[in-house]
Order: sequence, then C-alpha cells, then structure tokens
Amino acid sequence: MLIAMYFKRFQYDIANIQYEMTTKMKKPKTEKSGPNPIAEEAIKAARASSALQSFGNSERRGKKDKKQLVRVAGGQTWEDMSLADWPEDDFRIFCGDLGNDVNDELLTRTFNKYPSFQRAKVIRDKRTSKSKGYGFVSFKDPQDFIRAMKEMDGK
Repeated sequence: MLIAMYFKRFQYDIANIQYEMTTKMKKPKTEKSGPNPIAEEAIKAARASSALQSFGNSERRGKKDKKQLVRVAGGQTWEDMSLADWPEDDFRIFCGDLGNDVNDELLTRTFNKYPSFQRAKVIRDKRTSKSKGYGFVSFKDPQDFIRAMKEMDGK
C-alpha cells in the first residue's frame, strides 16, 4: 500500500513537471523547436511504469501465437492473462478510493472526455465480485494522461 502511494506520487510529480514545461515555457519563434528533455524523461518513466506491470513478457519466435504474460511478485511466478486486455504502450492512471457503486461504465463515462482515453477497469474481488475500491484508466497520449491526473486528482 505504501509503495503504491509513493509510486502514485512519483507519477504525479513527473506529470506536473512535464505539464509545466510544455505549457508555461514558450520559446522564441526564431529558435528551433526540438525535443524537450524533461518531457522525454517523463514519458520514458511513464512507459517504464507500464512495462513493470508486464515484466517478464516473452514472445515465441517464429510463431504468431499470443504473448505469454508472466508476472513475478512475492517469490511467486504466474501467467496473468488480464494484461492482454491492455495496450502495451499506454499511459495508465491508478484511481483509488472508489465507492462500491463505481463500475467500469461509470469510470469510463468520467474519463471519456479526454480524446485519447482507451479503457477503464474497476478491480473486483473474484469470489464476491464486490469492488476492491480501486481501478485503472488508460490513455494513448501522454498529454491527456497529464491533464487527467491534474484535473481529476481528488475527485
């Protein structure tokens, strides 16, 4: 739980830095526009966080079979087919403190105002199918990811 809070704060800080650098820093028109190193690092960090969730993925060579999605945690290794539902290059937000009445559809309606919104999922208990109180929202564009983090924080 504590690690998740630090990770969420880390993602939020990176998103803030990238947002401030891209919106507040205006370059003169005579200067060539190049890649923003801070924004590039923020995007790399966000992609790395997505890559950590699918650590250990391996693809069979020579065949076009499904990827084998392996997870490793707590000294155990298992195949997690739920990772196949998510795009590999997305930017994902952890949404915590969700009420019991929040479902995938409500989370989708809340975040679909962002153009690059892809998917929303509320995590449920397998036995009781009650909400565990958190979920994930996926975006294709890092700018929408940052805007959503800023605008929806605390809501």
